[in-house]
Amino acid sequence: MKTLNFGEICANIRASNGYKDPEIFGILNENEILLANKNSNFLSAAGLFWAIKQRALDFDFKASQLVLDFDKDLALKAWELFCVFENELDSHPNAAVIKQLIKTNLNAKIVFIYESQKAKHPLALRLIKHFTTKGQQ
Repeated sequence: MKTLNFGEICANIRASNGYKDPEIFGILNENEILLANKNSNFLSAAGLFWAIKQRALDFDFKASQLVLDFDKDLALKAWELFCVFENELDSHPNAAVIKQLIKTNLNAKIVFIYESQKAKHPLALRLIKHFTTKGQQ
């Protein structure tokens, strides 16, 4: 597998016209929150957006939230970028979750929240509640 330049690609995505960093983003399934980030890990959010864009999935930065299927195909596309962290998964939990989803073939949802006050999707509300109960408002 060709190693892509994670930092460069993600920085270019963040600098692209129309892109905005999410307040909160995460990967969830019915039973658990696999990954949760609030006002952090913006390069990872851009990397996940890169994978979504490569798969030609719709992405609207004007929406208050975005919820998409995070299936094995999307995880494999994301791994093309995140694989640079394969030997450092303990210190890169975003990459570790992507790797886990590929191994387990577990379907999940990826959630981006841009305006938490306007979020309505149950998974978005679950992510917001996750941070609220941790005292991170």
